[in-house]
Parts: sequence; structure tokens; C-alpha cells
Amino acid sequence: MKKVLSNTRLLCDGMKGQNYWFNGCMEYLMECLDEDLELYHYWFFSNITGDSLMQLYCKNIHTDTFCPSNNVFDQRSAKRAFDACGYDFAYLCGINDSNRNGYLPKIKQSIDRRIPVLCRGLAEPGPEFCCICGYDGDDLLYLVCEKDRPVVYPNTFTELIFAGEKKERPSP
Repeated sequence: MKKVLSNTRLLCDGMKGQNYWFNGCMEYLMECLDEDLELYHYWFFSNITGDSLMQLYCKNIHTDTFCPSNNVFDQRSAKRAFDACGYDFAYLCGINDSNRNGYLPKIKQSIDRRIPVLCRGLAEPGPEFCCICGYDGDDLLYLVCEKDRPVVYPNTFTELIFAGEKKERPSP
């Protein structure tokens, strides 16, 4: 049975300087949780992660240069982002071929509740974060930043982030 969130969209717009996928994924998550996007938008999360404070430059245009949310992102980084918007979360890493299928029921349960799952580690499109926004049987549908529609990739994720319950919101 196929199930896809109805509000899939482009997560980041590079023409607007939105290049860091985790921040776009968090904004999309807030949208799915019916949070106020005037408060919890791409640039809010960019400030929380520190991505907006780093200018990246490389003389070789064929070399990838990654932002903090790719290179040094860990559970503490996720905690800062989720604490800032007032949600608990579960950050799972070390996922591999031997245990990956065991996470499918939890992923599907989140999608059935209309909540995307953030993930990282796909062989394609690369090390960036993306959102799992649907499923068709055991095929997961991924929303990646350069596409405005979900696509199927081989399930090679190595990290998952599940949104938890709302907790007391911090003061603005």
C-alpha cells in the first residue's frame, strides 16, 4: 500500500542561499507538525546549527565543501535544533545492512501519523539530510532538497531522526 504525505515540496532553494539540507528538513518537519513557519523557518534552523555563520569557499569547483550540518552534525546538534522548537526527538545512528529493515515499521508508523522522518547516509544523493515522506510497501519515498517530489532510492540510510512529543516551548 502506498502512502505519501500530501504537502511534499522543495526543501531548500539554492537561489535564495538555502544550501543546507538539515535546515530545510527541519522547516518541513515543523510544517508537517502544524507549527508556525513564521517562527520555525529555514533561517531559524540555520542560525541554531551555525550554518548561517560559515562562508564556504573552494578554489577547485569539482571538490565538495560541506557545511557544519554535514561534517560535525551529531546528536548534540540535533538536540539544539529540537530544543529550540520545543520537541523531543530520537536520534538513531549506526544503522547498517543487518539492522536497517528493523526500522521500517517505526518509519511507516511516523508517516502514518503524517510526520516525516529525517535521515542521512543514502548512497545517493550523498551525505546530506533528507526526509522520508512516504512508502510503497518496503520502498521508502525520500524528499531530497533538489527535487520537489518524492523519489525512491535504495534504503542505505545510516542515521534516522524521529520527532517526539511536544514539550514546553522555550521563551523567544
